[in-house]
Amino acid sequence: MALPLEDEKQDLPANPSTGPPARDLGEEALQILGNIGQGFLTVDPEFRIAYINPRAEEIGGRSRGELAGQPFWDVYPGVAGTDAEGHLRTAMAHRVVRRFEFFHPPWHVWFRSHAMPAMDGGLILFFEDITEQRETDLALRKAERFFTAIAEHSPDCIKILDCEGRIIWMSPKGLALMEIGSLAEIEGRSWIDLWPDGHGRDLARAAFDGALRGESVGFEECCPTLKGHRRWWNVALVSLPESPGDPARMLSISRDVTERRQIEARLRESEERFRNMADHAPVMIWIAGEDGLCSYLSRSWYEFTGLEPTRDKIADWATAVHPDDLPEVEARLLQAHRRRSGAPVEYRARRHDGEYRWLLDAAVLRHGSNGKFAGYIGSMTDITDGKTAESAVRQSEELFRTLANSIPQLAWMAHPDGRIFWFNQRWYDYTGSERGSADAENWRGFHGESDGAAPMEAFDRAIASGSSFQDAFTLRRADGEYLWHLCQVLPIRDDEGQLRLWFGTHTDITEERDAQRRKDQFLATLAHELRNPIAPILTGLEVIRSSSSDASTIAQVAAMMERQAGQMVHLIDDLLDMSRINTGKIVLKRESVELGQVIRSAVEASQPVIQQYNHEFVVREDGARIAVDVDPHRLSQVVSNLLSNAAKYTPPRGRIELAYGLDAASRPYVTVSDNGKGIDPSRREVIFKLFEQEDSARQDGLGIGLTLVQSLVDLHGGTIEVESDGVGKGSRFTVRLPVISLEAPPPDALLPPAPQETTGLKHVLVVDDGKSTADILAMFFELEGREVTVAYDGVEALEAATARMPELILMDLGMPRMDGFEAARRIRLLPGGDRVTMIALSGWGQEKDKLRSHGAGFDDHLIKPVSPADLRALMERLHPRP
Repeated sequence: MALPLEDEKQDLPANPSTGPPARDLGEEALQILGNIGQGFLTVDPEFRIAYINPRAEEIGGRSRGELAGQPFWDVYPGVAGTDAEGHLRTAMAHRVVRRFEFFHPPWHVWFRSHAMPAMDGGLILFFEDITEQRETDLALRKAERFFTAIAEHSPDCIKILDCEGRIIWMSPKGLALMEIGSLAEIEGRSWIDLWPDGHGRDLARAAFDGALRGESVGFEECCPTLKGHRRWWNVALVSLPESPGDPARMLSISRDVTERRQIEARLRESEERFRNMADHAPVMIWIAGEDGLCSYLSRSWYEFTGLEPTRDKIADWATAVHPDDLPEVEARLLQAHRRRSGAPVEYRARRHDGEYRWLLDAAVLRHGSNGKFAGYIGSMTDITDGKTAESAVRQSEELFRTLANSIPQLAWMAHPDGRIFWFNQRWYDYTGSERGSADAENWRGFHGESDGAAPMEAFDRAIASGSSFQDAFTLRRADGEYLWHLCQVLPIRDDEGQLRLWFGTHTDITEERDAQRRKDQFLATLAHELRNPIAPILTGLEVIRSSSSDASTIAQVAAMMERQAGQMVHLIDDLLDMSRINTGKIVLKRESVELGQVIRSAVEASQPVIQQYNHEFVVREDGARIAVDVDPHRLSQVVSNLLSNAAKYTPPRGRIELAYGLDAASRPYVTVSDNGKGIDPSRREVIFKLFEQEDSARQDGLGIGLTLVQSLVDLHGGTIEVESDGVGKGSRFTVRLPVISLEAPPPDALLPPAPQETTGLKHVLVVDDGKSTADILAMFFELEGREVTVAYDGVEALEAATARMPELILMDLGMPRMDGFEAARRIRLLPGGDRVTMIALSGWGQEKDKLRSHGAGFDDHLIKPVSPADLRALMERLHPRP
């Protein structure tokens, strides 16, 4: 880019070629050109460099010897093809002088150039580096624009003054504030003369003189507008940096503080009225700043104490306070200040006659005009007569507190407005807080956040209405654990019905809630477990009716029905056993028997469930015949429960080992170990609780097996131990006689199927981890003329659907390896999976259970037991997907 400056015609000879060539410069001229600060060079008519001075060598970074005779365009390639080249060629061709500025990209430099024709037809070129100058000019222009933007948008009155104090410029906002129509009305006037004669003008003149000396000065004074309206201004004056050749100038910035000054004046008037009122009030008044230190005591304080006022108000107060009370009072006041609260405090102060009187010292927070905390205002009231009356009540209160501390509940009392003033000792023991501390008093801080705001909002409504309150929520214990408590609050009223205080208690109901939760879980599980055997039994009856001539089918179904009936008997027996144990009605029928005989009976009873899961089963004995004094049936029940538990909590094709013999102390023992699911160390004790199940995802069993085992072992006077290296690392239960303590989960619960078919459906996939349930359903659909595939868990179902996608899938939900929810989601992703009809079949039938199954991709959710009539109705109702 080249910027032309001007053209000049040269007075040249008629025949320029007769003049001296540019390269034939005299020695004196060369010496002058070698010392100038500009670059200088000459070119011949072919633009070959004839001469270059030292400054040009420095700018180009090449010597005269290197450049002499070189084409100008090769030496300065950044000029070729630009406007600068045009200027040079024009100067040579038309014999004119050209002045221009251009940017040379290879060097990132701006040049100002002066080209003139030489006498030999060539060209003489002067040039200088003006990059820094251009950057400075650019920065100045930016600064000017920045200042202009600030000045035009600033809320202040901004002025520029000359060295004599005359106004050169004033911002638009300044003109408006000074009520000036235009700059012409004020331009050239003395800034100092705008200030009223006297103190204001003296301040302005002193500030101007200080700014001339280079000081940054300021002051605050009143100056009227041009229309005579009084305004207060906060003024800052500073000298502006001078540019070479520019006269000195001043920058004056004035902020309108009229409103602030008016507020301060009103505040001073208010404080005078307050002090006058305080000095004549019937109570003693004090004021403290935001630092909490007393700055004012009313005259009534000095009349009460008989002291003479001094400048140290804190000492004036502390001198009269009883020396025994002073340390505690100071600590409590400091604590209240840290909390920014005006908590009342009582103490004794010496009256002018020498008697110590009880004072109630209460304060409220005060705030400045800006809304910020500004300190306290407090009052001291003589409450000696009231304290005397209160002492008569104190003994009865102490008796009450003694009784309250002895009750098992956390108890407290509160003022009518709900502020608690007393907790019993159990509260402090439970929360771990200290009596009188901020943490202890803020009882809401112990309320569990997970309970939401509803309980506290209901409590506040009860306090506001004066009615009783009762709700359950959690409270944080000293160790950080949250326990459930029943909070009960009663209003205490006097004979006139006036509310005097509140009495509240918190009763720990954690165990009751946990017991209720486990009871609810047990009842739901019991309903589920009782439905499981009923479903295949009902279906089996229908199969028998439809195949009366098929003896093998009837025998197979009958065996299944017998097993399911046995399952129901087993469940009922377990329930009855727990009931007998809990009521103390169970009686052991002890006899001396061989331990191996009991073990064989238990193994025989457990074989079906072990074989169901295809486990490897090993029995190890030490070879000795061991006689034990036990109830054979109950001990066999213990071992059988442990074996069944191991079978169900070990993945299919696992390993179960039963060992028995005598330990090092010659005590008979029985050990059942497996390589299955294992037990989390934190749950080793929990698993023996009633209605607890180690795997909540399983939907079989009542959660009473291990409790029953432990109870039977205790009745025998034995012990039970459980060992596990952790989840996934198996477990080992050891019963030592004469104490039996073994883990026995509930018997195998067959989960019912989830059948569904539509008219025209040919291929059905039945999925259930209860083999009997799955097989009887498959038999039913085969009798209905359908082709049936059976899978016994979610993994097998996924494999079967991958191999061949059926038209209908009936699937149980709670299964090992992969449950029905996950299997349904994966099947929907298979080719054709979006068209298959899937029915969930489960004993769990609440609305949330149905929503969950639909969310997993099931089309419908049927609750067990489902009769054959239900299945046929379903097939009539459903139609294949298009």
